[in-house]
Amino acid sequence: MSNFEITVVMAIYKPNLDWLKEELVSIQEQTYRNFQIFAWNDCPDDKMDYDAFFKEYLLDIPFSVFHGTENLGSNGAFENLTKKVDTPYIAYCDQDDIWMPDKLEKLHALFITPDVTLAYSDMKV
Repeated sequence: MSNFEITVVMAIYKPNLDWLKEELVSIQEQTYRNFQIFAWNDCPDDKMDYDAFFKEYLLDIPFSVFHGTENLGSNGAFENLTKKVDTPYIAYCDQDDIWMPDKLEKLHALFITPDVTLAYSDMKV
């Protein structure tokens, strides 16, 4: 069992690197810190070194990048990532999300409330 409370799971497929950078920076800036990231590269032909890319922006957040051998689509990628998680909570993340700094803190706080089994966040424009 993991020492982390939350695993952020992210499926990527030929992402716009500028957007992915913004996303990783927004995740790095989370006020809640007891989490790790699992990412799934769903494009077997994509030879980008995402481990190095993530390491550049995730300065102290543990992460793992998995590489698919076939294109599964986002549902299949998220399914595979979900099976790998051993933390109590999962936060799903698309490859172009930008998170508010307190996103994980607010979502985690909901789960310490009795009888809460699901929490989600919407978008802010």
